[in-house]
Amino acid sequence: MRGLSTVASFVVFLAAFTVVMFSIFYFYGLLREATQKGVAAIYSSITYDTAANISMSGGACGVGGGPYLYYVVTDSGGGLLYNGTSPPPCPPGRPGLYLYRAVRRDGGVSTAVVSIGGVWLSAASNASVVVLNDYRRTFALALNVTIYNPTGGYAVVTNITASLGAPQINCSGPPAYNQPVVVPPGGSKTVQLGAAVCAASYDFVLGGRPASVVANISARYKNLTLYTSSQPVATAYTAQPTRGNFTAGGGRCLVGYMPEGAVYYVLLSGSTPILNGTPQWQSPGYAVVPCPNSGGLFRYRVVSSSGSVVEVPVAVGRILAWAESNITVAYVNSINQTIRFDLYLRFTNPNTGFTPFNATYSLVYNNSLLSCSPTNGSLNNIVLQPGDTRAVYADTVACTVLGKFNVTNVGVKIDAVYTGGGYSQTLYSGVVGVASYAAAPNWVVVRVVWGSGAAAGTPGYGVAQFVYRRGLVSLLWTPAAAPPPPVCPATRVYLDTSLAPLLSASWRLVGNYNVTTLSMKIYPGWPEDYTVATLAPTTAPQQVSLVKAASYGSAQYSVYLGGLLQFNESLSFNNPVSLPAPLRWVTKASGPYWVTANASVAALCSYPLLNLTATPMSKLYSQTFSCGTTTYVEGFGGYCSFFGFDTTPPWLILKASNRLSAAYISDRVGNPVPSLYTEGNNGWGAGFINVTQWVGPVSAGSSFSIQYYLQAALSGTDYLQVNFFIDVNGDGRPDQEVIYYYSVNGRTPAALAYNFYGYAIPTTSILLTNFQNTQTTWLTLTIPQVYSSGKIVGFAVATYSPNGNTKVYWDNIKLCVLPNNIAVYTRGYSYTQVYIDPNTGNPAPSLATEVDAYGASGNPQTDWGAAIAVYKLAQPVPALGTTVSVWGLYQKDANDLSNNVAYVSVGVDANGDGQVDKEYILYRSDTGGGPGAIVSAFFKDAAGNPVYVCTVDTTGACAATDPRFVVVNLGAMTSGNSYTWSYTLNDQGAVVAIALAATDGSYYGEGYSGDVWVYWDNLQLQYSACPLPAGWSVLGAYAWQSYNYLLASGSVAVYRGLVAGGLTYVSNFTGVGAYAVFDSSLTPIFGVSISGSGFSALCGSSAVSLGSLPSAAWVELRPLSGLGDIIVRDQYGNILARYGCPYTAAPQYIGYKTTNTLKIYNITALG
Repeated sequence: MRGLSTVASFVVFLAAFTVVMFSIFYFYGLLREATQKGVAAIYSSITYDTAANISMSGGACGVGGGPYLYYVVTDSGGGLLYNGTSPPPCPPGRPGLYLYRAVRRDGGVSTAVVSIGGVWLSAASNASVVVLNDYRRTFALALNVTIYNPTGGYAVVTNITASLGAPQINCSGPPAYNQPVVVPPGGSKTVQLGAAVCAASYDFVLGGRPASVVANISARYKNLTLYTSSQPVATAYTAQPTRGNFTAGGGRCLVGYMPEGAVYYVLLSGSTPILNGTPQWQSPGYAVVPCPNSGGLFRYRVVSSSGSVVEVPVAVGRILAWAESNITVAYVNSINQTIRFDLYLRFTNPNTGFTPFNATYSLVYNNSLLSCSPTNGSLNNIVLQPGDTRAVYADTVACTVLGKFNVTNVGVKIDAVYTGGGYSQTLYSGVVGVASYAAAPNWVVVRVVWGSGAAAGTPGYGVAQFVYRRGLVSLLWTPAAAPPPPVCPATRVYLDTSLAPLLSASWRLVGNYNVTTLSMKIYPGWPEDYTVATLAPTTAPQQVSLVKAASYGSAQYSVYLGGLLQFNESLSFNNPVSLPAPLRWVTKASGPYWVTANASVAALCSYPLLNLTATPMSKLYSQTFSCGTTTYVEGFGGYCSFFGFDTTPPWLILKASNRLSAAYISDRVGNPVPSLYTEGNNGWGAGFINVTQWVGPVSAGSSFSIQYYLQAALSGTDYLQVNFFIDVNGDGRPDQEVIYYYSVNGRTPAALAYNFYGYAIPTTSILLTNFQNTQTTWLTLTIPQVYSSGKIVGFAVATYSPNGNTKVYWDNIKLCVLPNNIAVYTRGYSYTQVYIDPNTGNPAPSLATEVDAYGASGNPQTDWGAAIAVYKLAQPVPALGTTVSVWGLYQKDANDLSNNVAYVSVGVDANGDGQVDKEYILYRSDTGGGPGAIVSAFFKDAAGNPVYVCTVDTTGACAATDPRFVVVNLGAMTSGNSYTWSYTLNDQGAVVAIALAATDGSYYGEGYSGDVWVYWDNLQLQYSACPLPAGWSVLGAYAWQSYNYLLASGSVAVYRGLVAGGLTYVSNFTGVGAYAVFDSSLTPIFGVSISGSGFSALCGSSAVSLGSLPSAAWVELRPLSGLGDIIVRDQYGNILARYGCPYTAAPQYIGYKTTNTLKIYNITALG
């Protein structure tokens, strides 16, 4: 039986196996047949075909629509490329059309045609024209490419590349586009390739023809190139340079005829740049650039701020030089006879560029026969244009005969030297007039011949015969018997030396008369009016009139003698004036000019006396002021530390008092998960955080919050507790344990210091009266102020059940510390406090001021409670134009009487001593239930308490009488609503602190009953304050660049050193204060004081009223030689008032002083 049973079992197994295999083959056959029928249907049926789109991802081409059961892909000849149930691959890299068919679940078929090839591309850039110059030789073009698909299928592209370039322009980029692009039939698609950065060569910038920037674009599918093309996308050209001017002097080179300010220069040798950079500074119409530091031919190219280019050729190479005089032959006939001749040096520049140089000369003669003076001299800052020949007057030379001779010559040695850029080169060196110097022209400058016959006439006079020929003038002295000329009484010219260096004088002998040249520097385009000299007689009485002899240049001028007009641009003479008489010169000119005048003695003679030469001053320094606006935001978000139990750091310790209790990190529950789970089962479970290791010890006045989740509501003597460990004595170890807890009936929470620190310490237990004992929901426990003193060094969260079982999940700890720049003042009943609230704000956290009244008599002057946070700014900001804005949420307990005020106090230091002198109080009130109170956040009374500002009545009005307080009523407030406190200041000095305050007028309550909260957030200050420009200094406080002016406000002096060569300092300013020239101790020497439109002249310690000048626009200070010239002008430069201040102190600084507010818009120094 055992053997038969075994055989029978095997037969049964075999039969069962056969049935199973048959079933598999049968159903496989059915599936295969169905699939084949489906494929056949795809090949043969068009009844259910619908058009679909194509998408490309990776190597697969997806058919739009679906889902699909099966896919078939064929080429244009019907050849099968793919069939299967997975999304088909994209076509191979061969041109042609490919048909994609996909079977849907409803039996229908979706078809799509894919085209490989047949596309064309068009490129475009973000700029059609690019203008280049020496400063802007690089540019960027953002390139986009549009793919056009004229075929009947979906065109696919996998790669697009482009390169840009042009003759003498090299470009890098843009990056290749390596993402698949599918373009519908007959459609187009644009892709952004990015930016190409191009740089032009100097050869191109130096006048190259406009060039087309060409994009070479290529499109590929896999390894198949679909399309290539070169297409212009932009045109690059250079601004044509204009011919400029050039001058030099003092080792500096200036390129002129600039239409506006210069931003860049380049010095070229050929087409090679050898120097480039930013011009040092600019005088009117000129850019100051470094001089060439070698010999050769150069080009300066200077780019203006608008992009135009000024080009100037400059050559450092040899020049030609010779000398000549107004006489070539002088006849003498006696020893000690003196001849005079005017010496001229003539220079020719054969170079193709401007050539600058300095020249020195010395006379060459026989000093045993002649004694001449002066014998040498120099001519500086000469600049010759290309091909220019110029004769320059050197001096008038007097030679006295020492001994008899037949003929003797006077020659001149000339040296011309270029100096600049630390380099020096001799351009000419030779002697004119001595035949032995082969390098110089072989002619004499002056030949002195001993004449025949005896001297005739008065010694020193003779008969002169002038013969002129081109380039040379001959004066032949011969004996004659003519009478002497009439003798005119000479006129003395006494210069007003106090006007130096604005006014200077020189003298030149013309015949027997000294001609005085008065040279005055003038402000271009503005009137000048000076008494420049006094004319005095040599023999009294004498009457003289001044007759205009010649003039050059365009100008307005009037010359007065003794108050009588003598001549102007249209009048040549007038009546005579008795001497002595002052000489007044009034003028207005934009360019240089001169005018000469003869002294005329009626019925006797006329002789040359004056040359009045005016030269416009150059701008040496100019300063305007500007500063944008800054918005400072304090969101109180940087003062909270957060921990969500998502890690297990070493400063987190988990403990339980017995094996039934627990403390661990739960990955099942959290807000979000994970969280800390503590269970107290006849004991406690706790999580301890060592704050010293976490964030360092923090103030015990910090706020604390944590979220908790009760498995079941607490009952009986179950405890939820937070134990804080406080270091009171500062040794880093806890010596006070503060326990915040909730329990229905229990009042002895578990002390845990021993368990975590190894020793017990005194405890303080505080019952949480506002605790929410609700199960299975996440709630927040907030402790606004942990303890009154010390540092928190650790804390523990625990559940404790001495004879039961309590389970709690904890999450999202926030520990918030008041920043060091916030000072707190509180007065009121319990829980009057200031803290960072981690869970409220816009967004959270915020600064909370919580207050309950101090008294309950109904009189706010005695009962007021206040919670005030004073926020000290890191840097003072201007009180002028600054906007303060704060968001606040107002909430009150239902038992509150509604006698509350919330306000923002802005502390202003008006006099620059760093202390608040004025308090702007911006308040909102809820006083429907009784009057409220406002107390000062910054001022204390004699007892050290805040000054009581005002009572806010039930209508919201406050009547403040103390001038230190500016009270602004912003309206009412209602509990539960948020508001904005905002105000723009217009005061002197600086904002140094902002206080956020809440007050309760009267009637307090136990616990939180009757409490008031204001949560402050987004404290914003919008202001304009930037450092002063380089070279400016400040004494006192405060001064900034603000908006479009320099703001001096408070008690401050702002100043800078006098500019070298400066003759006048012109400034435009408004407000209250002084503009002056100071000595080294910042004591005003002279200047003006201004208050609105009222002006006074300052002279030492005295002040002289100049009156009200409402049209004043400019004040001009001129520190001359012992005279301070004070000029007040209107906007056109016309003189409104003037005062001259004699001084002996040494001017050191130019600047401003105020104990109020000054706005300084600009200052310019000319000289």
